[in-house]
Amino acid sequence: MQAKSKSKKKSKKNLKLPLILGILAVILMGVGIGGYFLSNESSLGGGFNAMMFESDTKSGGGAATNNPQTTNSNKVKVTGIKFDLNTIKIGEEKTLNVTIGPNNATDKKFTCASSNTKIATVRVTSSGCVVKGVKAGTAKITVTSFDGKKSASEIINVQNTTTTTTTDSISVTFNSSSYSIDVGSTKNLGVTITPSASANKGYTCTSSNTSIATITSGCTVKGIKTGTATITVTTKDGNKKATTTLTVTPKTNGSKVRVATFNVGSFNCGSSKNTNCKPSEKSIASLIKSNNIDVIGIQEAGSLTKMDNLKKETGYKGFYSFPYNPASAKVALHSVLSSYPIKSGETNSGLSNLYSAYEIRYVDKVVITVNKVNISVYNTHLGLKDENEDHFKRLANIVKNDPNPIIMTADWNYSAKDRFTKYFSDFEIAAYDTSKNNMWGKASYVDAVLVKSKGHINIKSSEVIKAYKTYSDHNMVAATLEIK
Repeated sequence: MQAKSKSKKKSKKNLKLPLILGILAVILMGVGIGGYFLSNESSLGGGFNAMMFESDTKSGGGAATNNPQTTNSNKVKVTGIKFDLNTIKIGEEKTLNVTIGPNNATDKKFTCASSNTKIATVRVTSSGCVVKGVKAGTAKITVTSFDGKKSASEIINVQNTTTTTTTDSISVTFNSSSYSIDVGSTKNLGVTITPSASANKGYTCTSSNTSIATITSGCTVKGIKTGTATITVTTKDGNKKATTTLTVTPKTNGSKVRVATFNVGSFNCGSSKNTNCKPSEKSIASLIKSNNIDVIGIQEAGSLTKMDNLKKETGYKGFYSFPYNPASAKVALHSVLSSYPIKSGETNSGLSNLYSAYEIRYVDKVVITVNKVNISVYNTHLGLKDENEDHFKRLANIVKNDPNPIIMTADWNYSAKDRFTKYFSDFEIAAYDTSKNNMWGKASYVDAVLVKSKGHINIKSSEVIKAYKTYSDHNMVAATLEIK
């Protein structure tokens, strides 16, 4: 029993020494660590600003945060925030140089957000806000400070990486070589910048004579007094220019009616051979409406379905005809569309037996009422070459006994100014294709609008609306008429 007791006492003594040494080691380590923090604290002048960033948060998010944790009794508040970024390519990353004011602001934390992460995503790193282009389009990038919730936003334009537009390839045109408005009226002049992939489609418009016409905004003009002014458009990218003539006419006393003629080339640009020309009913309706056309004669519509769609897109009334040509076993489709009520319509039998080896010929007639005046509108499509003059003779015979004032919309397939004067000396040419940008390469009387006034129609202005190789193998020709 004594032997066992001595053994236990010995083992207890053996355990005390390591335990004591362990406790001493912990105490010594604690003194060393405490001295480390104490020495650092004193070297920082009694204050310690720990700057931590949530850096490289996951990309693909709509919002991200830079998060410096700050404690300071003398806080300087944020008064503003700004950055600058306009364009980026798909797959490209750019870091926004975010500036927070004042420079000595205490809390410079901020968040970044994208309005459309399918277009551009954001993430925050210690160096700032990183934006990445995802697909072509635009998105709004917003940076907001934690302190004071100051924010700034910029629209970012994400470009397709295949875009190779240079300023040398950019061009600008007006959609018409001439325009007209009444005194006191306004009109937005159509401007086209090509190619369509141009990164910057900004432009400015100026008037050569602001006493005649002024620019109110963009390329919207206002008539000040009668006369003419040259309107110039200038691109912001490349400084390219184009001009058009604006005629300001006296204020209309009667009802103003815009009349046009347009061969739509069966909605496939006809013989223009432009493979990129695939106009839709919606795009042609937009062309009609944007140019304020009230009445239009349409030739070579080709498809009843397309014509019905065009009528629906414009919201106009319509009259169709389906002349048949046994020589070619073809049926054509022609139409008059009108924003005014159509009182009656007929395909005139005077040309019903007149066939062509080239195309189907016809004359349609509708009667509309404007300002309590009944007006006959003839939509005509005449023949080529030798048959053409015979068609002129017969058309003149058809219209000569009409008691109403007459508006005639025409595709006459012949540069026929001499035949106008020969067979229609009692008519006035209200408009014809004065441009050389057409399938004939010259100023042409093929497409025209004519009027027989009988004291009720005044011609106010005319214009050629560019459509060749874009919507058809013809241009649209329009006239502004006053019905009184």
